[in-house]
Amino acid sequence: MSAWDAMTAGVQRAGLVAFANPSLVSYTPAGLPALELQGIFRAASQEIDPGSGLAISSTQPELHVRRAHLPAQPTQQDRCTINGTNYRVTDVQPDGEGMLRLRLLKA
Repeated sequence: MSAWDAMTAGVQRAGLVAFANPSLVSYTPAGLPALELQGIFRAASQEIDPGSGLAISSTQPELHVRRAHLPAQPTQQDRCTINGTNYRVTDVQPDGEGMLRLRLLKA
């Protein structure tokens, strides 16, 4: 592991400790058993203007996790339970430094 990779991993671990969901996330990769991991869950409101001049308010739940904590690359068949609510992964966005932003939809 390069010095840069080691520094990046340290920053990611610190971020997860500071901002992670207080309870562990139950994550079920497609075809594999469920596992518990730390992640940063957000369900912030956002406004979308479909071009009509009228904004629509919605939420886009997302979970930020370290790629190294998952046994396989996430897919749209993966599921997770966060704070008692079930979600499925709809999109996976790597940040290029080892973290993934998983866009979620209530299952």
